[in-house]
Amino acid sequence: LHQRHVAATQMNELSSRSHSVFTLKLEASNTTSGGVTSTKVSRLNLIDLAGSERQTFDPLHPSVHESIRVKEAGAINRSLSALTNVIM
Repeated sequence: LHQRHVAATQMNELSSRSHSVFTLKLEASNTTSGGVTSTKVSRLNLIDLAGSERQTFDPLHPSVHESIRVKEAGAINRSLSALTNVIM
């Protein structure tokens, strides 16, 4: 969480600009009286996706801040697209 990037957006003052994945793995073992051991494994993935909102960009009067945010939004959208391809 220390490397998490945040920035202000119109909807949220501290909008996450990074994706985060937290995986919780649970294992339960049971040994029968006959000495047979069975193990059940469960995995829970919690995913926090970076938010992205439409960016307005005036090519006649570009500011450094606007161009950085437009590039950032493009990178977030590309990574969301790649994640969609993995999930599908």
